Amino acid sequence: MCAVELVPFSGSGFSFSNTNTNYDNTNTNVSSHLCENNYQRRPCPHGKKQIRKNWALVAIAKQTIESKVMKRKSNLYQKIISLENLRLADARAQKGKAEQHGVKLHNRNREANIQLLHEMLKTKTYRTSPYNKFIIYEPKEREISRLPYFPDRITHHAVMNVLEPVFTSVFTNDTYSCIKGKGIHAAARAVQAALRDAPGTQFCLKLDIRKFYPNINHGILKQLLRRKFKDADLLFLLDEIIDSSEGLPI
Repeated sequence: MCAVELVPFSGSGFSFSNTNTNYDNTNTNVSSHLCENNYQRRPCPHGKKQIRKNWALVAIAKQTIESKVMKRKSNLYQKIISLENLRLADARAQKGKAEQHGVKLHNRNREANIQLLHEMLKTKTYRTSPYNKFIIYEPKEREISRLPYFPDRITHHAVMNVLEPVFTSVFTNDTYSCIKGKGIHAAARAVQAALRDAPGTQFCLKLDIRKFYPNINHGILKQLLRRKFKDADLLFLLDEIIDSSEGLPI
């Protein structure tokens, strides 16, 4: 029997996609897969040994790509709780809020509070404070949850100082939301440009998910974070923040 070789033709090979699945709705799951259906068969002049070698190379290439995409992060917690990062978080959290009561209260014992927060995080005794919840009606009715400036808002900024680059590095170019340099206006401009560049396009679908944040499932969210991070101390802190309220507080 003549050996058969799978040969890629136009459109085949490795493809990359930004997919939202039931397990990941954060636009971070860039995936790669081998489009085997785009391969055609032809007699292989080199025999079965060459076929195995070719597919071995394909497997190695695929494994390399997936390892870069799916590699979990570790050793991040110590960066988050470092005094240097906590001071930076404090400075960033205060921008535009210097006259708030919580900020003024914190600044009376600023360095002592930073040292105390460092110890709380180091010994894992930090717990999220009770929320102050209120309703706003612009642009639509929504419940807003507010935490004290110290220790909670400083802690959140400390986490984001380290984790924000991890997430934004894998976002697609068309991820907007509250990302620095993006936002709703950039999204609107991108949609307008896309419609202009597509001949014959007549419609654009605009939608919103009702009560999205209040209905976020904690178990699924934690599972996603464990796919991204393997730092047990970091996951402890993220779990504490997630479980401090139903859904995900705005």
